[in-house]
Amino acid sequence: MEMPKAELVDMAGLRASGIWKKPPGVRTLWRWVAQGKLPSYKIGRVRLFDPREIAGIIRNKYRVAAFHE
Repeated sequence: MEMPKAELVDMAGLRASGIWKKPPGVRTLWRWVAQGKLPSYKIGRVRLFDPREIAGIIRNKYRVAAFHE
């Protein structure tokens, strides 16, 4: 997985960042934000995301162990 640039993006930018091969739907992502699974930053009326931070969470928290581990 290629690491995206360090910048804050909106929901469309998060989906286009390349974190996922097939990005989840917008409703699913907003549900994960509401549940606290995805970190976000609210600046004024806009909610922004750091793709690098989310990629790190996915890589570390939802890693599947291989048989030899």
